[in-house]
Amino acid sequence: MTAAIAGVGTRSRRHDALVHAPVGHLVSGAPAPRQTPSGAKERWASDAPITIALDGTLDALSPDAKDAARAAVGAWLSSGAQLPSIRFEDDATTVGAVQDGVSRVVVAPITLPGHEKDVAVTIAYADATTGRIVEADVILNSVYAFGVVDDSGGDDTAKCGGRYDVENILTHEMGHFLGLGEELSDQKATMYVVSMPCQTHKRKLTTDDVDAIDALYATPMLGGSSSSSGAPSVGASAGAAGGAGSSSGSGSGSTGNAGGCGGSTAP
Repeated sequence: MTAAIAGVGTRSRRHDALVHAPVGHLVSGAPAPRQTPSGAKERWASDAPITIALDGTLDALSPDAKDAARAAVGAWLSSGAQLPSIRFEDDATTVGAVQDGVSRVVVAPITLPGHEKDVAVTIAYADATTGRIVEADVILNSVYAFGVVDDSGGDDTAKCGGRYDVENILTHEMGHFLGLGEELSDQKATMYVVSMPCQTHKRKLTTDDVDAIDALYATPMLGGSSSSSGAPSVGASAGAAGGAGSSSGSGSGSTGNAGGCGGSTAP
């Protein structure tokens, strides 16, 4: 998903499908849950625990970066929604974001053409027929400065030094990880399309965020085969030149759809 920010236009792109090839197309942002081309809502199975590997690259951001990632997930787990259980693996290696059946949070350059200015991307792989997510990777763009920001002064604190707050960005991205799209109007919402340096208020979910995740997981989805409609696909979206984006991508079946957060204005 992409959204127009400060005159940066919405862009979309579609690739022709290849059998069993991970391809996708970009679509406009929307506050509703993401859907596969067949109309299935993308989400994790209720009866299958999720393991998230916290990549060793997070350690270079801050000694507290991995704790910030855990707190970002915790914000959604404490929402009251019927989410699957989530556990963490503290990984000292630097594997990167690859489609290998392991969901990771990593710090790395985003090299997808036209996407290099995104602050973060979430790439999810989902079954085209059921919408069941089987893997999702979150990438914090290493071209930007991240840290664990002191939020005692609010979003405008001078102590942040122009950095993006790890927990603020990851709480937003974890909403995408779980299957949510963008909020395009409520600027206070965690899932609001724009994220700024020094910002910390997205660490806490609003009523709209909680209602959205609760509705998405209200009906249990059982596990089972994750490849009934072919190999999962992947896509990602980005802000256009001149803006930084916090984006999410998702793929499904042989023709996936990718949704991303809109461009956060660069400092």
